[in-house]
Amino acid sequence: MRLGQTIVYDIFPCEAQGGYFYDFTRTWCLGYAPDAELRLYEQVKSVYDAIASELKVNAPFGQYQTRTCELFEAQGHPTLLHTPQPRWAYVHSIGHGVGLNITKNPGPRRQTYPLRIFGSGTVFTLEPACIIPTRVWAYASKTPGR
Repeated sequence: MRLGQTIVYDIFPCEAQGGYFYDFTRTWCLGYAPDAELRLYEQVKSVYDAIASELKVNAPFGQYQTRTCELFEAQGHPTLLHTPQPRWAYVHSIGHGVGLNITKNPGPRRQTYPLRIFGSGTVFTLEPACIIPTRVWAYASKTPGR
């Protein structure tokens, strides 16, 4: 490991038939973050802040997936919205429900966008991420009851 190098931790602990799961992805830099890494972090954080400020009870989860794609594309990153299978940048979903199964509903699968809703008391992740080969920035938060 070198100073300024990104380090990605992606931990998924669970106890077989034992209860709740946990999903933890974080990116750190050793010593300092180079300018390019800081810019990428700021882009991901701006998407997170925008989506978090727009959350509404009883809204379809899929609208936030679409909005996340729009925000990342405005920053010049490919997404699933207009690139069939992007190999870098925003390549997955904005988040998922949390509970006895780590990918519990609601989830933003395109084919079920209208059916997955943020009901009152829903617990979910809000984790936009920009994945670039050798660089990953995920801004993840477990957000209860939005």
